[in-house]
Amino acid sequence: MGPFRGFDWAKGNGNSVALEGLTARLGDRVVRNVVVLYGREVANRFLPFVALPYLARVLGPDAYGSVLMSQSLGVWLAILVEYGFSLSATRDIAASEGDTKSEADIIRAVLGARTLLFAIAVIMAIPAWLAVSEFRTTPSLVTWALLYAAGQGFDPFWYYQGKEFPGLAVTIQMSFRALATVGQFLAVRGPEDAVLVPALNALAVCASTLLSHVWMYRSAPFLKPTYHLARLALRKGRPIFIFRGAVALYTSINPVLLGAFVPSSSVAMFAGAEKIARGMLGLVNPMAQAVYPRLAALAVRDMDHARALHRLSFALTLGVGLALGVFVAAGAPRIIVLLFGVEYVNAIPVLRILSGLIPAVAISNALGIQWMLPLRLDREFTAIIASAGLLNLLLAPLLAVKFGPGGMAAAAVVAEAYVALAMGVVLFARRLW
Repeated sequence: MGPFRGFDWAKGNGNSVALEGLTARLGDRVVRNVVVLYGREVANRFLPFVALPYLARVLGPDAYGSVLMSQSLGVWLAILVEYGFSLSATRDIAASEGDTKSEADIIRAVLGARTLLFAIAVIMAIPAWLAVSEFRTTPSLVTWALLYAAGQGFDPFWYYQGKEFPGLAVTIQMSFRALATVGQFLAVRGPEDAVLVPALNALAVCASTLLSHVWMYRSAPFLKPTYHLARLALRKGRPIFIFRGAVALYTSINPVLLGAFVPSSSVAMFAGAEKIARGMLGLVNPMAQAVYPRLAALAVRDMDHARALHRLSFALTLGVGLALGVFVAAGAPRIIVLLFGVEYVNAIPVLRILSGLIPAVAISNALGIQWMLPLRLDREFTAIIASAGLLNLLLAPLLAVKFGPGGMAAAAVVAEAYVALAMGVVLFARRLW
């Protein structure tokens, strides 16, 4: 293993940890981190909703559809750069138990790997530029998507989450996202200003990531990345990357896929409705994110406590997901008109279809991220997600060509439902839940 002993990424310092009762665990850091992570969801999902009604009306469906495609491309490329380290490296930081040398090895390995991945992302942006007419007309939409991918992909939030003190990183993110939102109100006046929306978002994310790195290196020493460690990081994180990349095949890439078949105004109907449905997941995801590092640690020390904590978390996650799904389906007409305006009424049936995403994702997050990954069922987890991505790629073109935005929405829901069902089958078959 040599100097890179952390690519076991640190088995820890060997100190025994006194296990407290489950109630005490829920009463301290986990609960506090749930609250903090809801703040992160505010920054990532709900702050954009503040400007959404204004942008949708000022830009109109055509220009706003182009903006949404640019944002989707940026998110998709960010997933490539991020490579799933938000899960794999978080798990390893949590397991390192404060071993500073191991943490420094993890950090420089991830940084080196992401540098290589961003170079690949630049190359990957070229086919999207060639395939989508809006990107060929306005190449700066692709440029800002790449800059957003850099900022989001290099975000070291995984470090703060693994250490279970994400509060500082969340504060930084919220501050810069808020500035970007204010800037959109001030700078965007009409369709000709559409490119300013992805530009401001990209600059905010990059500034947030840079400052988060500065604070991270106040706690951990900076070690120069090396190609050797970067390559090891890529190899170790490959199963989770396949998962994240496959997820992108039935989530963030869908607006770009749709843009190859229909006008940008139709993309706006799908992507706008999807933004609402997936935005609602911001009320579900923090539980999975906060409980994940604790379950990752408990799964190797105290299986009984891990199982009890997961069952409680599953019940809470599922309850919130079902309630939000019903709310979105019932309130779709008012939600669309309120947020987007009457020009977007064709998005109402699309949103009703996409409301099924919310409980499906809640279940898959609870079974997959909260349980299969802490149990190190990476291979099974990845196989399920990869097959769901292929399912979406098969269904999306067929349904989108025939049914437009509604067809794309149906393909996304079918893929998410398949993931939730398959994870349940695997866990029950192995008597792990």
